Amino acid sequence: MKTTPVMAAIDPSGRILAFANVVPSYVRGEATIDLMRRRTDAPNGITEFLLIKLFDRDRRAGYERFSLGMVPMDGFTEQEQATPEERAVHAFIRQLGFVFRYKGLKAFKARFASFWEPRYVVYRHVFDLARLALALARVSEIRG
Repeated sequence: MKTTPVMAAIDPSGRILAFANVVPSYVRGEATIDLMRRRTDAPNGITEFLLIKLFDRDRRAGYERFSLGMVPMDGFTEQEQATPEERAVHAFIRQLGFVFRYKGLKAFKARFASFWEPRYVVYRHVFDLARLALALARVSEIRG
């Protein structure tokens, strides 16, 4: 985050209500963001406002496409041939209440998305999956 531009929605008192950091896409004509977060007590629609401002800024800069990034854990289903470790991580996330967050994130992004592309995590050791779950939890939202 320290090395990327950040666009923020700020209230009249100077308090940041929501932000997104802009990262290089490496796809010609495409703009993208990495983290997009809002305060839990921010006004309804603040994230949509921020995205529309980003879309408008990038359209005027000549970009033709905007990537909203990924929805972690979205592609996992109980029917797939997941390893016991992968099923354990999914159960861990479900137990801690993160499932509604990624489902909510997918629903939010789906309002703007015209198509989805699959992405995968490649890991070397089973313990990497637990670290991934904890990292996703840590960056999930801004606390007031």
